[in-house]
Amino acid sequence: MIPRKYRLAGKKNIELVKQKGQLFQSENFALLVLKRSEENLSQMGLVVSKKVARKASERNKIKRMIRLTLCQFVLQLKKGYALVLLAKPKIAGLKTRDLVAEIKPVFKKAGIIE
Repeated sequence: MIPRKYRLAGKKNIELVKQKGQLFQSENFALLVLKRSEENLSQMGLVVSKKVARKASERNKIKRMIRLTLCQFVLQLKKGYALVLLAKPKIAGLKTRDLVAEIKPVFKKAGIIE
């Protein structure tokens, strides 16, 4: 589970990152990154729409898998960023280890980890 202080909560905050954030694409997800003016901890949000999985139980399973993966990168994140990970439909058949291998290069490209 991602600690509360690292979570980007609230629809307004997520929409702000969607509108103003820089987009980084991957095969199974899109990452929106917004540099914030304050030097607080980076926070992460997650969006899994009904286009990805119709059933709520399937969406929740995908969210758990993504959160488990993001936990591995929480302490490596640079300060002052807001991130939103948007799941794509192909992510449903992915294993956690494959997701980790896919997320790390995208985070490096975005410049939020070293």
